[in-house]
Amino acid sequence: MTASIRRSLSVDLGGLPIATPVMIAAGCAGTGKELGGLVETRRVGAVVTRTITVEPRQGSAPPRIVETPSGIVWSTGLQNPGVDVFLLTELPEWTKGPPVIVSIGGGSLEEYVRLTGALQGRAGIAGIEVHLSGPDEEMQRPVLGAHVDRVTEIVGAVARMSLVPVLAKIPGGVDVVPLAIAAARAGATCLTLTDSPPVWGVRPAAQGRRICPVHRCPGRRCPCRPASHISPSPLRSAPPGSPTASARTRIRVCRRVDI
Repeated sequence: MTASIRRSLSVDLGGLPIATPVMIAAGCAGTGKELGGLVETRRVGAVVTRTITVEPRQGSAPPRIVETPSGIVWSTGLQNPGVDVFLLTELPEWTKGPPVIVSIGGGSLEEYVRLTGALQGRAGIAGIEVHLSGPDEEMQRPVLGAHVDRVTEIVGAVARMSLVPVLAKIPGGVDVVPLAIAAARAGATCLTLTDSPPVWGVRPAAQGRRICPVHRCPGRRCPCRPASHISPSPLRSAPPGSPTASARTRIRVCRRVDI
């Protein structure tokens, strides 16, 4: 007699067990209060909060969202109430549903350390996602996470402090392979691929046409490419005993999908 096999969608996300591999990406669920009438949270494996910073942010001036023939372009500016208000008012709402991963962002190493410290030991926080796409205020660089040295420094600091799994959210529109390797070596439990890539818009000008940067695009097909690039990278093929090989045993890749 053949024993019945119980099928399950549950996965182990680097030490964080979740019921399904479907997660709500950062920023897609508002403050947590909006989910009740829209989604059966029991069907979701985990929820990532909007990105939280040390101080409150007003976000980008409107308009923030524009529909184009190529998709939706947006720039929110990481609007959030700051970590103190988040812990007091928003976190209790999040903890009523599936596991909560808090997204944190900053412009300096000190800010990431302060944020990680503020989250330590808080009930209901199952993981921390490190948003790396903002400007680097210390090094005067436009994208903090586009440089291996900063990814190593910041992800490493968060991973050493954190008592929960750490997800490193790699910026879009850059070479993700060296950044992914750096994050894994620094102690990231998982990788989120990727933040929304920047796009370019062509606008008429007095003298011919000029190309102007437009901030964010969901890029439905974009996450497939970095994920395929990382799979055959040294992250997967390093010899036994190397730093990359040791990271391989625990790394997971979370693909971001915007619908």
